[in-house]
Amino acid sequence: MSKNSDTKLINLIKNTSCSNSLKELVSKHNGLIYSVGKKYSSSCGLDLNEIDDNKYWIVYSSCLSYKSDKKTKFSTWLASQVRFFCLNFRKKNSKFIKTENYILELLAHQKDLGQHN
Repeated sequence: MSKNSDTKLINLIKNTSCSNSLKELVSKHNGLIYSVGKKYSSSCGLDLNEIDDNKYWIVYSSCLSYKSDKKTKFSTWLASQVRFFCLNFRKKNSKFIKTENYILELLAHQKDLGQHN
């Protein structure tokens, strides 16, 4: 796996639905996701396995909502999104839980349809 910048990976995910870029970004920030998830999971009644199961969804949705022109590092944005995921878990419960395969299929489907938002 190459060492691409977060901005480059995010742009590839947003513009071309690149699943390899998503995998690389998740791998690159796996420690951060785990660390923030561990901090908030117990107080939210959330198992760390649930965060691990949802890390592709968290990173994917964070990419779509990230705005590089706001001068915030992606890692800072992602940490906030992991925290929000934990805090909102009970309210949303399982209807928003997405697996890695679901997200990768979503990316492939969007790529096929030419929907690159």
